[in-house]
Amino acid sequence: MRKNTLIILIVSMVISGCAGFLPVMATETALIPEPEIPARATMIEAATAIAAQAPEGWLTYDNDAYGFYFHYPPQYEVLTDETNLYGWENGIVLLYNGGQSYDIAVQVWESAEEMGAFYGGEDERLHVYPVGVQIISVMNITNEAESDAIIESFTIY
Repeated sequence: MRKNTLIILIVSMVISGCAGFLPVMATETALIPEPEIPARATMIEAATAIAAQAPEGWLTYDNDAYGFYFHYPPQYEVLTDETNLYGWENGIVLLYNGGQSYDIAVQVWESAEEMGAFYGGEDERLHVYPVGVQIISVMNITNEAESDAIIESFTIY
């Protein structure tokens, strides 16, 4: 009888100890503060692998080196040559529809600080996409509606 009482007492203590431990774990987990998201992160856009359909008659530019594509109207020129990219730090693609300025500039950056040093506080026309450890920025230079449509089709794969 004494042996049974001892076993029951030990089992009860083990069960009570385990039951008391679980709420402590839940309380400690609840006390972990949520990480702060820097203000600059709000301009980072979600990378998407959903294939966007090109509007009828539009062409597609595909960049395998950085894993993205976008659609653009046929009257635009896609410029990737060294001569046109000269002066565009880290430029990889420029879109041009005639006129005095390029319409869209696509650049690749090693860090947000590097990109911030180039663009300063420009946020409204700058679209930013993380790609691995790098950042791709897409700047709507002329702020035309057609440029917005091109940028909306920008897709990371």
